[in-house]
Amino acid sequence: MDDHKPHPRAWVRVPSVGPYVNFDEASCFAVRWEWFGQSSQRWHSVPVCRIALGQARINSHIEKGKPEQVHRPWHTAMNILQALERRIYTEPRGEFPEQMSFNCIIRRLETDHLNQRYRWVPQTTKTMPAPRPAIWDDNFRLMYRLFGTSLTHVITSGRPDFRADFLLRTQKDVLAAKHEVKCDTCRYIGLNVKCVREESQTNDWVCKCCAMFCRPCTFTSLSASLELWGSDPPLFVSRAYSVYPSGPHRFLSYHYIMNLAQQLTVSYAPKPLSESLFQPADDDEGEEEMDDVVEGSNDE
Repeated sequence: MDDHKPHPRAWVRVPSVGPYVNFDEASCFAVRWEWFGQSSQRWHSVPVCRIALGQARINSHIEKGKPEQVHRPWHTAMNILQALERRIYTEPRGEFPEQMSFNCIIRRLETDHLNQRYRWVPQTTKTMPAPRPAIWDDNFRLMYRLFGTSLTHVITSGRPDFRADFLLRTQKDVLAAKHEVKCDTCRYIGLNVKCVREESQTNDWVCKCCAMFCRPCTFTSLSASLELWGSDPPLFVSRAYSVYPSGPHRFLSYHYIMNLAQQLTVSYAPKPLSESLFQPADDDEGEEEMDDVVEGSNDE
């Protein structure tokens, strides 16, 4: 979290490129729930993640021009981050509040590695600018660098013709392209999203969905998109895409990170540092591995 880069098990996973600079900062923190098992006399832990991404109604939000609904997971994560770090945003703040609070004391662990000292200190406030709106040209270059390949084309001149060679890798691609040419984000972000031009964008061709991300559309053949997003089960009911994607195209859309089994996996957690600090140096009880899976635990 300290480097503000995406966490491998983030509370919510947002796209890499969006309407604000460093958009994926919202994925820089993870959440877990820990408790002490009375029968095992050990600490346990399970990861916690956001389970509502609003995909069921995303088409309606896009058609009605409601970017605040499309990006609700991002805004919620940024509110949590603002409260955790006790950020005070300076003007111009735009749609962002000056401060957010959990109405509780937040402490952070201060580590002195050289002297082997640790202590919990109150989180201090930090004054900083609010998230800055992204610039189209910057996002275009970022999209081209992150996603532009021989399989995926970043296009602003217009929707590609369904006969374009890069869209026709297999016979299924031919049938799919004849039916409809959709950009990648409209395919991934939700059900029945219509890939139609945003008329207010007169300089470049961009669909309504991608316009809400302040970025150009990318186009990929259906067969390649299944590989680049991921098609491991479970799949969405009406689409052949994985619910828990593993490919590089997952960073084009809001997506789920942990499947149900991962969310329900209870692990042994290290003893909280507040307890371990007062143990003798040879007490290794607090050094349990996080990935030791608890089997058959009945602790409440």
